[in-house]
Amino acid sequence: MTNNIDVKLLINELEKTIDDGVELFKYYKDISKDFQEQQKNLMNNEESKKIFANLKQKYDEEMKLIMAQRKGILKRRQSKKLSESDEKLSKLLNAELENKEKALENNYKKELINRKEARKKLSDMYVVPYEKIFLKEKEKLRKEKKTILSRIKIALAKLKKKMLKKDFTDFIKTLKKSIYNVSATKTITFMQLINHLEAGEITEEAAKRTTKINDLKTINNIDNRKSEIEYEIEKIKKENKESKKNNEKIKLMKILIEIKENVKKIFKKNFKGNPIPKDLSLIIKMLDQQKLLSKDDKEMVKILKKKLKSIVSKIQQS
Repeated sequence: MTNNIDVKLLINELEKTIDDGVELFKYYKDISKDFQEQQKNLMNNEESKKIFANLKQKYDEEMKLIMAQRKGILKRRQSKKLSESDEKLSKLLNAELENKEKALENNYKKELINRKEARKKLSDMYVVPYEKIFLKEKEKLRKEKKTILSRIKIALAKLKKKMLKKDFTDFIKTLKKSIYNVSATKTITFMQLINHLEAGEITEEAAKRTTKINDLKTINNIDNRKSEIEYEIEKIKKENKESKKNNEKIKLMKILIEIKENVKKIFKKNFKGNPIPKDLSLIIKMLDQQKLLSKDDKEMVKILKKKLKSIVSKIQQS
């Protein structure tokens, strides 16, 4: 590793930025844990618990009583032969109990729906405001993630310019193996930290395409927004992949054009006055067959042919 003072300063700057990223990661985990606990407490408040109190118990007790009465009627009918009038009466009683059972079940289902709706309203009242605060805090954190990620990339770009190629390669290998403590029992690697910061950048872009936080009124709104963001994240990843692919193709095409121009220069030099063929492979073939080609030109053609083969292969694979 070089002792260049600029390099040491840049490494210190990078380490400080990474530490800021680790601290931000710790903070994010802490507020997420606190939010989940608070959300749980809000959902299980006394007012919410009262909504469902004794509903199931009351239903079970009444259903048990009806079933016992029906069982009693059946037992009497099986134990002795009833008169025609008693048989009719037992059937009427049983039918009445069946109707009671259905009515009880229907009322229970309706009441359950009503109480769930009431609980949902309470959740909207208590949980939504707190969740919006949490979402806004995460929004601020994503902006900080973006800033830290940018600082890391800039520091690495500066180091790449200042360091020898081998030194920088070794430095990156060591950096990727670096591990940082985020709690007494958990750690995070450098690459995991970078992935965390990059995920924040993508989520920030996805959030811009979805419902604004201030427009969220209900739990359903919040759940729908989460689904929207997940969809947009996948969409952005796909767009980024396509963009990277297209950029790579453009880069390869530029190199291909550069190779062609260099081959043309050698052709003009060695075939003065001759028209330049449009087909690049034909130009190279003519140069290969030119016996009067200088040693330097021969070597350059050889290098360009090798580079051309590699570029064409990459273009076909992309």
